[in-house]
Amino acid sequence: MQTKGSQRIRPIMAIKVFAYSRFGLRRLYLPVLVLLLTFGIMADGCKEHKDKRNATGPKLLLPSGKLVHLGKVRAHGFIEGTVEIQNIGTEPLEIANVSTSCSCMTAKLQNSMIEAGQTGVISVHYSASGKPGLEAQSLVIQSNDQTQRAKKVQVTVEIVPEWGISKKHVNFGVQTWGQKSEVKTIWLMHIPIKPDEEVAVPTIAEYDNKLLNVNIIPWGTDRPQFDGSGQRFQITIGLNSKAPLGYFERPLCVEWESKRGRRQEIINVSGRVQGSFECIPESLIINREFVRAGDILGEVVVKNTGRFGGDHVPDNFVLSEKSGCLKAQIIRPSPKHHSNDTNKDILRLQVRAARDITRGSFNLIIRKSSGEYLELPIVVITRSSTVTPRMGNA
Repeated sequence: MQTKGSQRIRPIMAIKVFAYSRFGLRRLYLPVLVLLLTFGIMADGCKEHKDKRNATGPKLLLPSGKLVHLGKVRAHGFIEGTVEIQNIGTEPLEIANVSTSCSCMTAKLQNSMIEAGQTGVISVHYSASGKPGLEAQSLVIQSNDQTQRAKKVQVTVEIVPEWGISKKHVNFGVQTWGQKSEVKTIWLMHIPIKPDEEVAVPTIAEYDNKLLNVNIIPWGTDRPQFDGSGQRFQITIGLNSKAPLGYFERPLCVEWESKRGRRQEIINVSGRVQGSFECIPESLIINREFVRAGDILGEVVVKNTGRFGGDHVPDNFVLSEKSGCLKAQIIRPSPKHHSNDTNKDILRLQVRAARDITRGSFNLIIRKSSGEYLELPIVVITRSSTVTPRMGNA
């Protein structure tokens, strides 16, 4: 039994054998093949046109095809459009149901009965998500078309944010305390989707001003743009020369007002500040059944890095913690530590609970007389909501 595909291939193979064996003309094969394919496509098109012309009963046709693009829309905004349906049959077309693949898209049929040769319209309301890019959902049309009871239409939108940010992460690398850092630049660009669109001026809503120096400068529209149009702003980020020592990672929040409410973008800023001392480890995480007042939470090594010179002695350090839940002291090194060059610049910091703690996050400030300081994060997690009293204290 010959298949439909094999019936098409046999004439082509016959021409190939004939051209190669009889005449040896290789150049004839490609033009003849293209000619046959062209006639095949034309024949298929004529057949489809004939089927449309000779359609009996109700017959649903999508004039715009199975893919409908509604256009550009703002993040969290909405867009409306239409999907046309046409009855190319000889009897009335009845639309039984129109459903969507997502609650973000609703469809409303203006007329459920479409006469032969007439066109109907489905109104579509699409609520966009907050993720920029192309988004697609399906629209299923169920009718009394005997050849295809359900037809699926792919509806797409392009979600465009109001503002585009050139980068969302800034890394300062390793910086030295007391020295001026490099200034990082970020471009904030307005992306218009309509002519003369109103622009909401962005502001820097939240950042760590002890660590970062941030400015936002309107750049206007008279300079070259990234996309040829739209207003843009320049955000400059510098590191405070007196920033805390150690690794840091901070959010920088850019905020603006829009018709859909207050919107914001988060820029992550990270890096490391090095000075004359450092702590090992850089944080303490305490996970116990409970923590009583006076319990030792841990010890930290305060090490001299050898930068800037100066003495590395306990009297040069001041320890503080705002909440009053913790207390710390530097344990003076024993005389044997001074006989070893490797350990003579090492101090030990002991952290205790000043009161009963169930849970919490704290920052212990270790400040040197030179002005350098370090924030040691301490996280306390207990598995009991109440603290059991010590024996004899009940």
